[in-house]
Amino acid sequence: MTILVGGASTTSPFRAVAFITATFADGYTQTASGAVVGVNDVLTASHVVWNAVRGTATKVTVAPGYDNGASPFGTYEAKLLNYYLWDANRDGLVSTTEADEDVAILGFAERLSDRTGSFGLDPAYASGDVHVTGYPGKYRGTKGIQLTDDTGSGYERDGVFHFNADVEANPGNSGGPVWYQGASGPTLVGVVSTAIFAADVSGHWGQLQTWMSANDYLMPAAAPIVPDYIVKVARLYEAGLDRSFDRGGLNNWIDQYEGGMSFTEMARQFLDSEEFTTRFGDDDVMANGTFVTRMYLNVLDRAPEAAGFEHWTNTMNAGMSREQVLIHFSESPENLNQSAYLNKLREISSSTWDI
Repeated sequence: MTILVGGASTTSPFRAVAFITATFADGYTQTASGAVVGVNDVLTASHVVWNAVRGTATKVTVAPGYDNGASPFGTYEAKLLNYYLWDANRDGLVSTTEADEDVAILGFAERLSDRTGSFGLDPAYASGDVHVTGYPGKYRGTKGIQLTDDTGSGYERDGVFHFNADVEANPGNSGGPVWYQGASGPTLVGVVSTAIFAADVSGHWGQLQTWMSANDYLMPAAAPIVPDYIVKVARLYEAGLDRSFDRGGLNNWIDQYEGGMSFTEMARQFLDSEEFTTRFGDDDVMANGTFVTRMYLNVLDRAPEAAGFEHWTNTMNAGMSREQVLIHFSESPENLNQSAYLNKLREISSSTWDI
């Protein structure tokens, strides 16, 4: 029985089902279905992106979770098309002997599954109940094609998953997932090819895995993880001396921290430094209000507002040390925002950090 998914299109697993639009060189456009099966991979039918007459689609876009004109997770353009030339006799019709090659993997520069989740794959599913989910053109709403989900049964034979009579599949379902709800989540077993059968993922399991791995290079390399204390040392350095760090100085203070120096001790050394005293005066003889004003100017690059000045002066009068005040200003949301560039720090060589 076929149902309209409607508002559930933004829930798992339906948000991992994609509405596909393929455009060819002659201007012909067709719509179909697909499924997110990897971090940046969408599985669909080969005949969606290639045919013997028009060749390869020049532009293919996917809209995960699409329904009736709405694309809640955005629209993405495929950067790489991996597919079989399935139509050996060039008649444009998918036969049962051609269906096992009617699979394609689309590659994207975006990490789609971070937003949509993904289907697992099962090359060993022999027979049983399945869902057939996608975008058949006959179920058009007021603003666009609607996402549908049909339930029925089928069986695998020679790399093709055959539908029993209780399955409904129509033009537009092509490329959509044939799946079941497994113990580890939604699990895909086939790709809709025609109204009566699907390409089974077992037919070219190794090739699908190869294509998915080949897509990985499309994603931007993950930025190296910078330990929090590295950025915090740099932030305190710049807050304490009101200037950009120099490489030698920064790495000296990082070494000091790694050797056991606390941030409180480090803040005190900045305040006691010859550079601070020469440029701003001896903090030990500054009135609390004068020191607070200096922190606003040095760390936040602005004069204090009345309420802030009163708060920090009263806090110091109540006993907070000057090094702790410096740390609070350094780690304040305002300074975190204006010093966000420090998150670009990288280890440019062994134990040497710089931007």
